[in-house]
Amino acid sequence: IDATGCDGAGSWPTRISLTPSAFARAKTRLLLIHGACKRRVFETALAGDNVRELPVRTLVETGESPLRAFWYP
Repeated sequence: IDATGCDGAGSWPTRISLTPSAFARAKTRLLLIHGACKRRVFETALAGDNVRELPVRTLVETGESPLRAFWYP
C-alpha cells in the first residue's frame, strides 16, 4: 500500500497489508507498535473484545501462532 500524502504515514508511506485470515495462518505473527498513543490503543484492545471498535483486536484474537508485539517509543 502506498500511503503517500497520509499524515499518519510520515516518512514511511510504503506499507504491507494482510487480510486477517492470512495473518492468522502465519507461522510467525509480529506486530510493531510505534509511539505512546498506539501503545495505549493496543493496551485498550487487549482489555476488550469488540473488533469493530478496534480492528487490531482481530490480530490478538485469531491465529495459529502467538502474536508477538514489540513497542518502541
